[in-house]
Amino acid sequence: MNYYSVGIINKIIDNSKDEELAAYINRLVEDEKVKYAFRCMDTTEFYMSSVPSLMAYVVDKTEEIDTYYILLICTKHQFKNMGYASDLLQDFMEDVKEKCNKKGKPGKIVLSSIETAATFYEKIGFKWTRKCLSEYDVLLEYETCEENKEYIMMEYAID
Repeated sequence: MNYYSVGIINKIIDNSKDEELAAYINRLVEDEKVKYAFRCMDTTEFYMSSVPSLMAYVVDKTEEIDTYYILLICTKHQFKNMGYASDLLQDFMEDVKEKCNKKGKPGKIVLSSIETAATFYEKIGFKWTRKCLSEYDVLLEYETCEENKEYIMMEYAID
């Protein structure tokens, strides 16, 4: 079951040795615009200890379209390749679709993917774009654009 939060207090990294990732996540946690979705193994109540996967995202609402920018999807090491992040993302996509349909306006979900994960996102409905990361101002607030790194921009459209 997914749980959504406006903010986060609990520590969300378990023993991360990657200082760059830890600094990035700390920056997300401190930003009030960033929202979180948690995949919880216990479907009756939310406990941080039963969360194998979480997602950080930002919503940019305009009159014409609501755009959800996924900043991070991560899974605790011992739960990798068990489908928790996939379930989290698919339930999130359904939730966004319901919200957009209730408002009667289109929406989209945008993310930056590494090449090895792009086919996974494609299978669940995301489309490759011909845009560069530098064309997504919201993402650039959170990610650095490195010249030697390839960014695959993907979008999931909700009509």
